Amino acid sequence: GAAAKETSATARLSWANVDFKDPSIPLWEINGQISKSDVKKIEDAAKFAVQNRRQAVFRLNTEGGDVEAAIAIGRQLRKIRAFAFTFEQGRCYSACIFILSGATKRGLSSSIGIHRPYSTSGELDHNKIDSSQRRLEKLAKEYLREVNVSPDLYDLMNTIPPEKISRISMEMRSGTPLIQNITGYLAS
Repeated sequence: GAAAKETSATARLSWANVDFKDPSIPLWEINGQISKSDVKKIEDAAKFAVQNRRQAVFRLNTEGGDVEAAIAIGRQLRKIRAFAFTFEQGRCYSACIFILSGATKRGLSSSIGIHRPYSTSGELDHNKIDSSQRRLEKLAKEYLREVNVSPDLYDLMNTIPPEKISRISMEMRSGTPLIQNITGYLAS
């Protein structure tokens, strides 16, 4: 898909003036595939916002990527009390949920998609895969607790095979218990 063509989630990382209450609010966009190289870019954005005493705002439009990188980005957003939002034409799929979870303020206006996280290492040894999955589960659940999101969200994600995505559009959010659970977990 289109995300595969992006080299990194923040390939289009930039700041612009946004007409909220203060026209000088820095806005960063996180697009494309999330990777470890994006963590440094987000740290730089966070540093800029803190040094300039500005509320950092992150617009999310990504199909996911590296879960550990997404958690590190989410921690940065939490540290600076950032606002993260999805927008009508965008999406927040897979590992993006961890970035969104880290923000202290969240705006949800587009499709959110979840599935069971998986390693992209290409490992074939089942013992190593199991060990990696246990480590990832521990990391993700600790992180979710840290950002005041129920770790049950990770269990919910694990019910959806990694090759599928359960998409939750705005129109569906008040419908089924699954959807109510996801939006309930992310309630600010």
